[in-house]
Order: sequence, then C-alpha cells, then structure tokens
Amino acid sequence: MTRFVAANLESKAFPGGVYIDMQSVRETDIEVGGGWHNFTLVPWGLVYRVVPRAELKHLPNWHEKSHNMVQRVDVLMEKHVSATFPRGSWEFAAISVYHDMHYQLALNHLTYALAISSKLKSNPPLLVRYVNSLMDSSKRLWDVVEAVKKRGTLR
Repeated sequence: MTRFVAANLESKAFPGGVYIDMQSVRETDIEVGGGWHNFTLVPWGLVYRVVPRAELKHLPNWHEKSHNMVQRVDVLMEKHVSATFPRGSWEFAAISVYHDMHYQLALNHLTYALAISSKLKSNPPLLVRYVNSLMDSSKRLWDVVEAVKKRGTLR
C-alpha cells in the first residue's frame, strides 16, 4: 500500500490529492496526528487524504481543512444520522462509516493534543490548540459512543 501511495504522490498525476479508504489502514499503524510511514493521513470526510509527512507544527492547518470536509459530510447525512438500519444493510454500513469518520477525526485530534502536551510549558500559546483538540476529540468520541449504544453502529 505504501509503495502504491508513494508512486501516486510522486507522479503528480492527481493534482487534487491522493485519497485512501479509512478501512485500508490498521489503526495500530497510525501514529501521532495521522503519521503513517512517510505520510500523514488527514481525515478528509469519509476517506483519508494522504500528504507527505507533516511536522507537528503544521497539523493545525490540516485540521481546519479536515473539519471543513467533515462538515460537508455532516450536512449530507443530517437527515439519516439518527435513523436505525438493519444490520447487514447498505444503509447500516454507510452510517457506520459516517460514525467512523468522526471516530478517526477524534483520534487524530487526541493524539495531536497528547503530542503537544509536553511542549505547553515552553510554548504557552499552544494551550489553546491543546484544549481545543481535547474538547473536539472528547465530543466526537462521546457522540460515537452514543451512536453505538443507541443504534449499534460500528460493531
């Protein structure tokens, strides 16, 4: 997979970016802030946008873009988020992927917050990013837990 992604990034054949399915990468292989081999996986709606490895200080720029993409999906899904669908149906799969999108974004923000936590004493302005990342991740994770409890998605 990494050779495939690297070849496509290097080819410049995809000026709009290279994207992979969130299910195509094991969560245990994803490092702080979306690091994956020589790349950064940016939650981009229902997929990851793959970019060259970003330094920690550049991740907030990607976070903003990531949030914009997630908001676009939220608008499309707002009528369906609270519905319950039968297991095994395509609707159940689609709503599970939707909640996984929020879960992946939450993990991305949580690992970023943990990574910058050691730098707070020497760089107090990071405190706002730290708190915002923790708040965003905790809200998203809570919403995912509630979805699982109410509708059984993500199991």
